[in-house]
Amino acid sequence: MSSPNSITIETAGGDYAEGNIINLTTEVAYDVSGLPNPYLGLAAFTYELRSRYAGRTALVTATVEQLTESGAQQVLLFVTGASGAGKSSFVLAGLVPALEQFYQQRNLDVRHAVMKPGANPMAALADALLQLGLTPGEPFAAAQPFMIGVPSTTPDETGISLLVIDQFDELFTNSDAAQRDGLFAILATLPPFATLRMHVICSMRTDYLPELFQHSALYNQTKQGAELRVMTERELCEAIQQPLLAEYPDGIKRFETALVEQLAAEAADDASYLPLLQVTLQELWQAGKLTLAAYAGHDLTYAIRARADAMLSTNSAGQPRSQADQEAMLDIFLDLVHVAIDDDQVGRDVRRRRMLSDLIEGKPARLALIEELVQSRLLSRSTASGDPPIEHVDIIHERLIVNWERLRSAIKQRRSVLRQRARFEQALAEWQAASQSSAYLLVGVRLAEAEVLASNKDIALQSEAAETLLHQSIAAREAERQQELERARALAEAQQKQIEIEQQARVQLRKRAILLAAALAGAVISLVAAVWLGIEADRRRTLAENQSLAFRSQTLPDPEVALLVATEAARQIWDRQLTSNGRQIEESLRAALRGPRVEKTLRGHTGPVNSAAWSPDSQQIVTASGDTSAKIWD
Repeated sequence: MSSPNSITIETAGGDYAEGNIINLTTEVAYDVSGLPNPYLGLAAFTYELRSRYAGRTALVTATVEQLTESGAQQVLLFVTGASGAGKSSFVLAGLVPALEQFYQQRNLDVRHAVMKPGANPMAALADALLQLGLTPGEPFAAAQPFMIGVPSTTPDETGISLLVIDQFDELFTNSDAAQRDGLFAILATLPPFATLRMHVICSMRTDYLPELFQHSALYNQTKQGAELRVMTERELCEAIQQPLLAEYPDGIKRFETALVEQLAAEAADDASYLPLLQVTLQELWQAGKLTLAAYAGHDLTYAIRARADAMLSTNSAGQPRSQADQEAMLDIFLDLVHVAIDDDQVGRDVRRRRMLSDLIEGKPARLALIEELVQSRLLSRSTASGDPPIEHVDIIHERLIVNWERLRSAIKQRRSVLRQRARFEQALAEWQAASQSSAYLLVGVRLAEAEVLASNKDIALQSEAAETLLHQSIAAREAERQQELERARALAEAQQKQIEIEQQARVQLRKRAILLAAALAGAVISLVAAVWLGIEADRRRTLAENQSLAFRSQTLPDPEVALLVATEAARQIWDRQLTSNGRQIEESLRAALRGPRVEKTLRGHTGPVNSAAWSPDSQQIVTASGDTSAKIWD
């Protein structure tokens, strides 16, 4: 019986027969420190490493059946898939060995050769044919101009040839145009299988399908090919464990089951995650432990982050990358990032897929850098359906944005500009959703931001729709400014005209005023003088009359009557304001009491009156007599 901390493993010998059972402690089984690493990282599986390849058994079987269907054998096959989907590995380590097995079971010899187009695809083809023991001859007549001097032979009816054109997309990036067209002519006019006795298998990224669109015969052929899609978790578990089983068939080394399940679950999200998975497996082996604990805190992007730093600092030739190239690479990543517009906005920075044509517009040197980043599995290229299809570029995984410090730092430094870009792209989407309504044109600060982005040749302004939005917004602003200018000019002209009218009116009024003043001045002066003279004369006459009345009171025989007359004269002088001198009033009163009658007495007194005075309210008079009596008069 096994101990609690041990496992029982069946050896490659077969059944659990006695002698074939090995007991190993778990830690020993998971410990691979210092052992040769069976995992390839970013390298593809080759024909020589076919024993380590697994995971696509069903697709391999279906493709073999398609190619070898009796009476309808297919000569040309395109194997397509996203960058990182494992096309080369599928063909070289999966399909070619399966085809060999199929034909060998039918007693047919199988030869295969692999070519990469490179700069001279026809020369590469000639070399591959020589490896197969073939020359252009009649079947490859179209290739004759490029293969002068090569003797001609015919296919061996007892053998089958497999020609693999790996990385077919190099024809669009590296190859001489004339040689590329020559190879296309050969592939488009291949004779039937019965004559050629050959399968031509081309591995090609789907993002290059648009380049093939104008070659209709070949483009239609891609629709009958094999497309590599996302692998299931079960297939991924097989792919993860097969290299280990191939290297250690006795089973003494193995993965912790939980680790295999975790890795498979993460890789099942996207076909392009296979390179991330392979790099992670490579790093786990180098770390020495095939356990979930050794992977804890990591994800499939952990190893690729380290690779990103290495890619940023060193070029493909192993030379230190210049600062300008490093900044150019980071700029490509920044163009593929969409940042949150507001700090408090729910969400996060995410990757944004863009058209390749927009990325390289005005910056052709970017294409080589993008190719390097795609080759390093930091970026991916894909093709959207269309007529012709549209090629896009994307960051391989969003976790690279979150966890790669160099990129996070670059985003932080450029966040202000990236937010301007995000706001413009949001406005562009709204404008397009509103059927390009003028109500959604850019105004104010948003338009100013868009103009800055355009002056900097920002990626957001590369599309035709973006340029249209900006131009229409600028035109609308200029039209509004012109209208404002016209309104201001009209208002200024109206105000100037009003000023001139008012000035003319003032001049006329001034003239009329002068004439009127001249006409009226004499009359007004005369009238005023007459009125004043009349008033003054009346005042003087009244004063004189009242003064006379006051003095006449002195001659009246009755002192009381004399006093009353003098009082009335004083009242009139006061009421009519004939004088402001109170002494005149007082004198009038005193006059009534002076003169030869001072010896007389008023009724109520027994002796002469010596003095008299007004009350404060001028309503009464008090008199005083020598008999020491006083009397108040009304």
